Amino acid sequence: MVLDNFSLNISTVNGTGSQSANSIFVKSLFRSGYNVCGKNIFPSNIAGLPTNYAIRINKEGFSAYEDQFSLLLSMNKSTLEEDSKKLLPGSNIFYNSNLKLNPEDFSADHNYFGIPLKDLAKKVVKSPNLVKFLTNMTYVGLLTDLFKLDKNVVFEVVKDTFKSKPQVVELNLQAIEEGYKYSQENFDNSYTLYTPDKNLNADNVIMDGNTSAALGLVYGGCHFLSWYPITPSSSLAENYEKYSNKLLTNEDGEKNFACVQAEDELSAISMVLGAGWAGARAITPTSGPGLSLMAEAAGLSYYAEIPAVIWDVQRAGPSTGLPTRTLQGDLTSAAYLSHGDTEHVVLIPGTIEECFEFGEVSLNLSEELQTLIIVLTDLDLGMNQWISPQLKASQKKWQRGKVLDASQVNAEFKRYADIDNDGICYRTLPGTDNPAAGYFTRGTGHNLDASYTENPDIFVKNLERIKKKIDSNIDRLPQPYSSGQDNDFAIVCYGSTHPAVTETIAALKAEGLTVDFMRIKAFPFHAEVEEFLMAHKKTIVVDLNRDGQMHSLLLKKFPQTWDKVFSFTHFNGLPLDRHNLQTFVQKIIAGGSHE
Repeated sequence: MVLDNFSLNISTVNGTGSQSANSIFVKSLFRSGYNVCGKNIFPSNIAGLPTNYAIRINKEGFSAYEDQFSLLLSMNKSTLEEDSKKLLPGSNIFYNSNLKLNPEDFSADHNYFGIPLKDLAKKVVKSPNLVKFLTNMTYVGLLTDLFKLDKNVVFEVVKDTFKSKPQVVELNLQAIEEGYKYSQENFDNSYTLYTPDKNLNADNVIMDGNTSAALGLVYGGCHFLSWYPITPSSSLAENYEKYSNKLLTNEDGEKNFACVQAEDELSAISMVLGAGWAGARAITPTSGPGLSLMAEAAGLSYYAEIPAVIWDVQRAGPSTGLPTRTLQGDLTSAAYLSHGDTEHVVLIPGTIEECFEFGEVSLNLSEELQTLIIVLTDLDLGMNQWISPQLKASQKKWQRGKVLDASQVNAEFKRYADIDNDGICYRTLPGTDNPAAGYFTRGTGHNLDASYTENPDIFVKNLERIKKKIDSNIDRLPQPYSSGQDNDFAIVCYGSTHPAVTETIAALKAEGLTVDFMRIKAFPFHAEVEEFLMAHKKTIVVDLNRDGQMHSLLLKKFPQTWDKVFSFTHFNGLPLDRHNLQTFVQKIIAGGSHE
């Protein structure tokens, strides 16, 4: 039987080097021409706890998480029974026989095959530490044979992965060869995947959202990044520094960027505000707990109108919660971060391409609107492997907004005067060579020329102008994606739930049910969002959080839709799969209520 849709779960232990092996296998499938996605489901400790790597191969290009697998490769004795519950009946389990498992102790619903993977690794090297790591590479060889991949493709991926370490390359190739040879000599069964198009991924890349975002920020003109390490955003800062060293460094070694690790998140965002005030395009990456600590400085950016960007790679909370699981739990916090009346611009990319593009978009908007921009991704999009078209830098000039140079400043210059009646004032940068260009930036009450005041009327006018500034420029924000308004029913989603939603829609269509689709990319909402909700009898809003935060924001903005809009939530820390969503949509279409 040809397998058009196949899911594999690799169950290992955190800290054993399995991530490199799993990544190499996924990239080998990618280079072989398969539609593939890899999701690392890992614990929050450094070593010793269970970790799973879910690989999905799908002919139609669907990349959502699957909650049931067709094959288990088990390297973890303690979780085999639990892992087997996630398998389809009659599936195969390949396990490391060096763990001394007894298949008779487990479910009879599956087929068990033991392989002495550790012994195979010992044929390559004797060091116990190296054996631990190379054992994972032996199962890469096993899988290479089971899936009938071209071994040379796998070898090339290994060489590219460890290209700076020739000795490591050789050891890994030997380990893969041992696993491959063992499979050929001992197993007749293999998996007949659909025939790949070897040219399918010629113009594609496979990467994670944090890497894409880092590149987008470099190409988008970000010359200052401050951060405090926090999962799952740390790799964004690390990649920014890596790519900046290559792309923003002169031939003589002079760096045209700064990447600073601050003592905490409040310091990080405060540094960004200082850089933005001075004229640099600046950002800080973080996750939910860090976002909370940035609240006071977020208010300063909003009220003093200083350009800044926060890139929040969301994780499961509240508090420290499940720091290595995924969620969309920061949406409401981001929209209203700080104290008093604030309503921030929030951008929500949903693809690798958009992570790249929104790097420049967020920096442009922060300077054009002179305000804080918060970008929301999550662990699933940020740290997992996705196929994407090649990333292309924009050829447009960076949008720096209303910045006056020395020749444009006159004696009448007032920092907070709305000259153009669009809510956006003109600003100058420190060092502008004109005696009228200077002003004192205040987070407290200020009048038009930035002087201190507690006049109630001026305070009201300032807040009203700032709100007008955002509301009258919503058309500058990324527009939502919409499939149209041709049906009675629709689904609205945002961010990383896109793959599961589009697969759900395809599955419903196969059953004769057609629904429209919208993916929101920004808050505050475009007018098109209201039109979409009003055009349908029932719309299901998909949230990766307990409280239906997008659903609540939509009802707050468009209360007239309260009887048309239904909330679907998923919040167990795992990426969304289509099955529960499909069941819920069918229930609502059939006449289900808000209960």
